[in-house]
Amino acid sequence: MTSTPTVFVVEDDADVRLGLTRLLHASGFQVSGFASAEEYLSVCDPDTPGCLLLDLRLARASGLELQDLLRDRGVLLPIVFLTGHDRVEDGVRAMKAGALDFLQKPVKDEVLLDAIRTAIAQDAIVRSEGADIQACGVLGHRLAVKGQHGFSDRHGAHDDHIFGVATCFSDQSRHVGVAFLDAAQSTDQIFV
Repeated sequence: MTSTPTVFVVEDDADVRLGLTRLLHASGFQVSGFASAEEYLSVCDPDTPGCLLLDLRLARASGLELQDLLRDRGVLLPIVFLTGHDRVEDGVRAMKAGALDFLQKPVKDEVLLDAIRTAIAQDAIVRSEGADIQACGVLGHRLAVKGQHGFSDRHGAHDDHIFGVATCFSDQSRHVGVAFLDAAQSTDQIFV
């Protein structure tokens, strides 16, 4: 496993990808660029820490399709979306599926860098907890889907899932679950 977090940039526009890669590298990040979802998937290693900077609209598989595929494979890498299109429903879908942020191009450098720093920090917290988070996330999701949860209904059924997962952890981790909920603006299925 690589110990240095990597920002994986998936962007089909070569000039934009090069610009993002240069900015991130100049800001001290280890960066790998990919022209397509398929290219990224061919080397994707869930054990590599970091985050994914993902264009919403790619030539073949969309960023949303890649997000779904990664989630289905159990890859928990935080995702920051970039888009040149401002369709609200795309942003809502991405965030509900667990994206950390959804930014519109052109984006100010510092806004992008802040989102990347947050994503890498989130990934580090998740990885520090190891397999317990993934196991509790799957358990919490199953309980929420089956309606067998006994958690307080603060924001809705899916948020119960998040709080249910949080109660699976140690005292230290319990705060992590709530922090992710706040950071993701009450997004559901964060651990799924």
